[in-house]
Amino acid sequence: MIKPELDKSADRSLQVLSLSRAQSFSGTVEDAHAKNKELNSHMRILAATHFLPLCVSVSEETLQEPYKWKVARRSGHTAMYAGIRSLNDHPSSECIQVGWIGNYKDLKGEEHSCSSLTEESRENIRKTLEEYKAVPVFIDEETANAHYEGYSKQVLWPLLHYMSWNDAHPTDPLWWNSYCKVNQILADAVSAIYKEGDISKYS
Repeated sequence: MIKPELDKSADRSLQVLSLSRAQSFSGTVEDAHAKNKELNSHMRILAATHFLPLCVSVSEETLQEPYKWKVARRSGHTAMYAGIRSLNDHPSSECIQVGWIGNYKDLKGEEHSCSSLTEESRENIRKTLEEYKAVPVFIDEETANAHYEGYSKQVLWPLLHYMSWNDAHPTDPLWWNSYCKVNQILADAVSAIYKEGDISKYS
């Protein structure tokens, strides 16, 4: 069996949810253009995910803060990231991804929380990721893990995959509080770059 090229063959029939309106839209990019004829010249899609599909490490150019950065692809969730990237294949659309950057690696390859970085180092991450059409958010590791490994995977995942409530794990109050906090951080980041006519999607 030949492994498909995910970047080219990923299904573009992604559900697109608007954070700015009560209505939602489900269909292909072509359907979105047909539904919004006034946007046919150019359409921006803002996709919010827990992790960005990218990770950063300190560049050899900088031995101390403020750091400059190197960018690499993050492993995992390949199909989802390929599907989101495929939205850029349409000649009249542009997809910008918003999400947690995770930890960074120092020159020794050791991981550290981006929460400990100076604002100037964080700003350098933002500028570096602009060419990748990515907008990073900075979340402390405990909150991020409680949001994703806790509430999202232990409560929502079972319930949204045809399992009974009994299959979901007991809820830790920290999970729910972190879930709300991270969602608000992502919503604020999307709102900060939102322009009239944009379509927003949360994965």
